[in-house]
Amino acid sequence: APILFYSYVKDYFDYMWVALRDVRQNIREAAVIALGACLNLISERESKLRYQWYYKILDDSRQQIKGGSVEAVHGGLLVIGELLEHSVGNFILQHYDEVSNIITQHKDHQNKLIRKTVVELIPKLARVDIDKFLTRPLLCESCLKHIIQLIKTNASNEDIKTINNN
Repeated sequence: APILFYSYVKDYFDYMWVALRDVRQNIREAAVIALGACLNLISERESKLRYQWYYKILDDSRQQIKGGSVEAVHGGLLVIGELLEHSVGNFILQHYDEVSNIITQHKDHQNKLIRKTVVELIPKLARVDIDKFLTRPLLCESCLKHIIQLIKTNASNEDIKTINNN
């Protein structure tokens, strides 16, 4: 089946945003699981298109996040998380600072789900390149202060579980 699906990857990337902007959180989360499987598929194949697809996904994520609705921002952040986990080669390293900025800009978002997603993305960001994470004082300090602030303040048990699980 992967061989059959591979010929439809471009179409999938064009249409996945409908589900990633859905008002129902479980639909967005299912869509990002499917995206992860798709990214695994393209990472296993040697293709000139791989980096074009990664770039398109990142660019579409930027646009979704700029769209402003909670659903679009959440979907865009979920997609960035999948890129952090599944892109191969130097793609994500070349966009590390930009991705870091996108994530940290949303740490104080008014929506709890967005804030929770940011907390889940911080360890993924660090795992991509721990040296880059640690040598960017503003990034590392901002993330650590954010997590410490969650623990110090009246962070919900769910937020703390999210931190502990990552």
